[in-house]
Amino acid sequence: MRINKGQYGKSTLVENSLAQNLLLFPQISKKIIREFPQYSLTYFTEGLGRYADEKIIGGNAFEWWIQGRLSRPQTATGTTSGTGVSGTPFTVEFKENFANKADILRFENGEQALITSSVQTAGGYTYTMVLQTADATATFTAANAAAGKQSGVIGNAHTESSEKGYGNLVYPDKYINYLSICRQAGEISGSAMTDVTWVESGGQRLWYFTAESQIREKFMYEMELKRWYDKISVDSNGNPTMYADGKPVYTGDGLLAQIDGGNMATYVPPLTEKEITNFLADLRYTNGETNAKYLVFTGTAGLREFQQAMKDFYITDGSVLYYDADMSDDIKLGGDFLSYKAMGLTMTLVHNPLFDDPNLHHDLAPDGLPKESYKMVFVNFGVLPEGVSNLEMLVKGAEGINRGFIVKYIDGMVNPFNQNSMTAANSKDAFSVEYMSHTGVVLRRPKSCGILQYG
Repeated sequence: MRINKGQYGKSTLVENSLAQNLLLFPQISKKIIREFPQYSLTYFTEGLGRYADEKIIGGNAFEWWIQGRLSRPQTATGTTSGTGVSGTPFTVEFKENFANKADILRFENGEQALITSSVQTAGGYTYTMVLQTADATATFTAANAAAGKQSGVIGNAHTESSEKGYGNLVYPDKYINYLSICRQAGEISGSAMTDVTWVESGGQRLWYFTAESQIREKFMYEMELKRWYDKISVDSNGNPTMYADGKPVYTGDGLLAQIDGGNMATYVPPLTEKEITNFLADLRYTNGETNAKYLVFTGTAGLREFQQAMKDFYITDGSVLYYDADMSDDIKLGGDFLSYKAMGLTMTLVHNPLFDDPNLHHDLAPDGLPKESYKMVFVNFGVLPEGVSNLEMLVKGAEGINRGFIVKYIDGMVNPFNQNSMTAANSKDAFSVEYMSHTGVVLRRPKSCGILQYG
């Protein structure tokens, strides 16, 4: 993409204006977004098609389902009877009814028992079982059935000529997020409209008013902030909880709110390679993936801590850092990209200047940098088994309508495209520029991501 300055004149037509072409061809917005690689989340979701998809939806809300593990643990209530000695039956009461007849339960200390029957009782579900052991003197450890203790099914065992098998269906969890409207406006005076900027890409040459640059950059910055920090304003029943001028204001969870409550950990500088590896191990354990690639968004302090941790590790251990050459070749427009690989998981650091903003973050570390600058957000940008991106940008629209990136001009005494017009919307010696976006971000598997932060 080439950018150069120019003057308003015969070549600056409606047909080759950026605003007009954004309306006709919304995909052009991806090119404009690439002017702002510092807005990393927007850049990776909308600017580049490699890492995440943009999805157009007709409604204001988006629902999706996440299938967790196919087996669930049983939680004991503390009620039990019998010892299980010499193969005699004993009972344990659980809160849940996830196990079936003929299932084998494994308890906390490694003891295992075969379920022979179950019945619903006042406190939950009472299972009758026998110990799975060849030792006739073995007895069931009552502490395994203490209130809150959990056990899990490791399989089942049946007699010959058994009548049937048993099974429980584990349904996926439902998630929902909402789109939000973001706007930014500004004015361009009659004298400022003579200066234009040309953007050349892919053989196409489009122009916009140079005075728009600051308006657009502020718009991009606020969109990026919303996609990170937004919080939902709708209750569990779908009712809005936030109003302005008597009208509901819908907002959805940003990326941080969607990850919050999942894989969360803290560190006290200096960060070490061991802490990084342990956090990757937590992600692998929770996620179940063995070859995932994570983009890790962090501030200046986080970049420094990571580089120092890797430097210390290299000096003391003699190991060689892993660099993802394919990714670094593809990303050339901003920031440092550092990678590290452990246990089959690859993390690539991306600088997120939002975490450094002193106007937003006032809780400072001893070195004077915001504690937010130390935050590392691990985002799984992979494709799920269902063939969809884990992270998606949702855009309001339908049938050729795309409300992801809209630019409009409102005439005053100056008409940007027709200086001979005899009508005006107002009497100002200027015209207005309005930017609007109706979007939201969806992380389909939030528990595959995590946050490592100052603490």
